[in-house]
Amino acid sequence: MPRIICNNCHKLLGFNVEALSGDIGPSVYKCRSCEDCMSSGRSEWLWHSRPQKNRYKLVSTIFAIVFGALCTAGLTYWIFSKTGEVPDRRLIYVMFGTAACATVFVQWLRVMISVIRDSNGDIRPLHVWFGSFETNTLVPLIIPPIVAAFSYWFVAPLL
Repeated sequence: MPRIICNNCHKLLGFNVEALSGDIGPSVYKCRSCEDCMSSGRSEWLWHSRPQKNRYKLVSTIFAIVFGALCTAGLTYWIFSKTGEVPDRRLIYVMFGTAACATVFVQWLRVMISVIRDSNGDIRPLHVWFGSFETNTLVPLIIPPIVAAFSYWFVAPLL
């Protein structure tokens, strides 16, 4: 997995999964620790061509389905190991749906942040660090399993 490292101080700024990021983001990064600016190789959503946008949408949809299934399988296994019984099928569907929707929401949020940043004319280098939403494509991967777990926690008593 390609790491994003500061050219000057060699601090880790994030991880970039090319297919997942869609090369969406500011074109220049600024390291939080040394203030060095570097080219990101990315561009804002509005600067992308139609094929690039369609590829991002397709990859995001496929990733949402696969990642939703993985989150559901992991949570089902965890629940089974704690309780000794497999969750109701309806709960499995709820966990899958919420994990997949959360994944799509995160990808949509990345696009909206890019559009807002571009429409505001904000061309200043963006301060980035390991937890930055714009640089680290691993940070958005944390949200869907958490949302799926909370959906189980809220819906299980209702069934």
